[in-house]
Amino acid sequence: MLIETSLDTLVAGEQVQLTVGDTLRVRVSFSYAAGQATTITLWATPYQYKAGILDHIEGSRGTAQVSLDAAVTPVTKEATVDMKVIPAAQGGISDGTYGLIVEIPNTDVSAKIDSCLVISGNPPGLGDILTSLLPMLVMVMMLGMIMPMMQGE
Repeated sequence: MLIETSLDTLVAGEQVQLTVGDTLRVRVSFSYAAGQATTITLWATPYQYKAGILDHIEGSRGTAQVSLDAAVTPVTKEATVDMKVIPAAQGGISDGTYGLIVEIPNTDVSAKIDSCLVISGNPPGLGDILTSLLPMLVMVMMLGMIMPMMQGE
C-alpha cells in the first residue's frame, strides 16, 4: 500500500502507521540556488537511537533523483521520495517507533523528525518463538530437577 505524507505534516507531530510491505511517499520542499542545471540524490531513511548514537536503517532507505534547473536566486523545489518498508528478516526494519531523516548525501542538508513512524507486521522470528516458549521450558526443567528428589532418588 502507498501512504503519502509531507515533512510539514510529520514536523507537526503526526505519526504514520506503516506495515511491512507498505511504501511511504514523502513530499519535501526546499530552496536552492545553482549556477548550472544539475541532478541531486534525495534519501529518506528511518532511524532510531542506539546507545545515544543515530542509527540509520539502511535496508528501508528510499532514494530519488531530483533535477534542479540553473537558478541564480533561490528557487523553491518540491520533490518526492518513496521509502519501502522491508521486513527485518530481509535486512529491513523491525516493529517499533522510528524517526525519519530526509537528506541530500554528502551535504549538510537534512531534516530529521523523531518518533514519527510506527512500524508493525513483521512475521515472528526465531527469537520471538523462543521467548514465548521460555516459561514452559523453565517449568519443565524445574520439574526434571524436583521429581527425582520427590521420589527419593
